[in-house]
Amino acid sequence: MVDKYSNYYVKKWEKKKPRNQRVRDRFFNRYPNCYYCNVALDKNNRTIDHFTPLSKGGSKAKQNWRASCNVCNIVKGNKIDFVSEVIYE
Repeated sequence: MVDKYSNYYVKKWEKKKPRNQRVRDRFFNRYPNCYYCNVALDKNNRTIDHFTPLSKGGSKAKQNWRASCNVCNIVKGNKIDFVSEVIYE
């Protein structure tokens, strides 16, 4: 009988990621490329950008999120009208 339920006990006690990390992982799985320059994102080069910046009245809702690379997010700053002119070689 132990073999029948052994997988259940492993899953039950398996350590889960915090909820916010799971939400971020699902978001980046859904949007694997930068919204602005279309570069593939990896774990070291990805950020969640607020399309309408919080400082300009934007919300924290997921509908205001955009997947972006570090460079585009830094260059965009708190601008609303942003066109990526970043050139990757």
